[in-house]
Amino acid sequence: MTDQKYDILLIDDDYDVLVFYESTLTLNAYSVIKATNGNDGIELAKKHQPQLIILDTRMPDRDGFSVLAELKKAEINSFVILNSRKQAASFDKIKGFNLGADGFLDKVVKSEEFIARIEAFMRHKNTINELKENQKLLNSIIEYSTNVFYIIGEKQILKYISPQVEKLSGFTAEEVMIDRTKLVTDNPINIIGIEKSKIAFDTGEHQGNYEMELKHKTGRKIWVEVRETPVIENGKVVQIVGSITDITEKHKLEEDLKLNVEKYKELFYAESDALFLIDNQSKQILETNIAAAELYGYSEQELLNMKNVDLSAEPDQTAKITIETPIIKDNIINIPLRYHKRKNGSVFPVEITGRFFELNGKMVHIAAIRNISDRLKLTTELEKYKKELENLVEERTKQFEQQNLKLKKSHGAMTFLIEDVNDTRLQLTKAYNNLKAVNNELEAFAYSVSHDLRAPLTRINGFSNAIINAVDEPLDTKIKHYLNRIQVSSQQMASLIDDLLKLSRISKVNIEIEKVDISKIASEIITDLVEDKKYINHKYLVNNNLTCFCDKQLIKVLLLNLISNAFKFSSKVSKPFIEIGAVIINNAESIYVKDNGVGFDMNYKNQLFAPFSRLHTDEEFDGTGIGLATVQRVINRHGGKIWAESDLGKGATFFFTI
Repeated sequence: MTDQKYDILLIDDDYDVLVFYESTLTLNAYSVIKATNGNDGIELAKKHQPQLIILDTRMPDRDGFSVLAELKKAEINSFVILNSRKQAASFDKIKGFNLGADGFLDKVVKSEEFIARIEAFMRHKNTINELKENQKLLNSIIEYSTNVFYIIGEKQILKYISPQVEKLSGFTAEEVMIDRTKLVTDNPINIIGIEKSKIAFDTGEHQGNYEMELKHKTGRKIWVEVRETPVIENGKVVQIVGSITDITEKHKLEEDLKLNVEKYKELFYAESDALFLIDNQSKQILETNIAAAELYGYSEQELLNMKNVDLSAEPDQTAKITIETPIIKDNIINIPLRYHKRKNGSVFPVEITGRFFELNGKMVHIAAIRNISDRLKLTTELEKYKKELENLVEERTKQFEQQNLKLKKSHGAMTFLIEDVNDTRLQLTKAYNNLKAVNNELEAFAYSVSHDLRAPLTRINGFSNAIINAVDEPLDTKIKHYLNRIQVSSQQMASLIDDLLKLSRISKVNIEIEKVDISKIASEIITDLVEDKKYINHKYLVNNNLTCFCDKQLIKVLLLNLISNAFKFSSKVSKPFIEIGAVIINNAESIYVKDNGVGFDMNYKNQLFAPFSRLHTDEEFDGTGIGLATVQRVINRHGGKIWAESDLGKGATFFFTI
């Protein structure tokens, strides 16, 4: 019995009822399984998944309503009929249907009536299942279709539109349901489509497919093809079912094709050479242009009534070439010289270029014909000039041979000159190597000096601080001032040594050129600077997309010095402002760092980039005078240029190109 398929499950505590139902159903070819209480019935339903469950509403352990709730909770996909064995009260039916019952058997009836009801329930169940399957199929079609489906009811009210409308237009189905006019452009072609839809609803007749222009949520235009089918019930149209297909690409291709045809015709008729479109089989001229009519003296209509051999002064040769030339698609032929004749009988030389292709299912070719009378005349003259040139060359050759003897005599003198040049090159190489060695020694000396100076400076600063802290009695104001001056001077000297070391290292760095984001580096430097409380009031602007090809590390050094100076020299104005941007000067992009600070006198602009040269005192602004010298050295390493523009009290702008 374990392999038996159970179609109907009986759950009832009344043995007589179970026997009656089971015997009646079995005699009518139904397979039956039964349970005498709700709990067993639930387990059997989960195990066998019967097509139909007949459930008693009144059982001692638990009633049929609680069993029904449990079955629905367990998602048992069975058709459930509640059996009350007597006339069910209205509230019981309402309760049962609310819980998901599919029907009621009010009381035990005769076998024939019972089977009739069961079969009616089963037919109803099969119909519902079929409808569900059809709905699932329809939903799958809608879900996976690229088309948009919709339903229009009476008074042209949109009752449904599929979610694919969002992929087509950017508008959600909900947005379109609220206001579908937002999809439609004001193109007059749309009026025709709307009118066709109304006629289909009024008459019930298909109006054929039509095109409409819609708009995407972004504003771009969309071309669609609309298909609509009236749905008729009882002789009346109740709704229109339609589908929308995106044909934007097809429409664009058609427009492009139309445009290309127009351009082809325009070029064909505007071409200065005589053009003929010729049928390969009949040799008939199918199309021609104005230049052909002017060249041959015929009207365009006269030419369209002729064949290509009618234009030839050598018709036999033309016919032979036409027959012998292989007709292959995209094959191009060139005939450098043939003779044609005009309507008045005059003969002239032509060059012919032909190309074969397929048009409307038959092979044709375009023949471009050029009058080469002037070219032949020119060729004759060129032959004449060629002969004269050959004679001239022969004469000049003799003169060159004589000059060559003189050159051989000069060769010896040239040899001595080359030896002198080589000697000079060796001397320059030796001088360069000496200069390189001296430069290395200077850099080593600078490092040694800075290193040796750092220790005594540290001791001077430490001892002066120790004197201040070691004296028990308050120091005389003047003495304390002197000690403080010693500390400040030693600290400035240490800063100067550090700057000198940085300046010397700039010349030793290996440059790696790459595309560098100037905006990003400048923003990072400014972010660090504004954390200093003395720059809390500064405003700044870093323009986007500032880039240049340079060494990334060296450009950071350059920008740090220029931006730090801009912050420092604008720190004493009421509303300090810094800007980093770019401007085109002499057809080249120059990056600038601009401030609205104290500025400087342009008479001293030549001193800006010299080491230790400062235009402001230490009391006004601190510094070592090495920063701009470092900037100049970075620019020199890149082969660039830097300059500044300023007015006293109106800020300064530093420009550089790399």
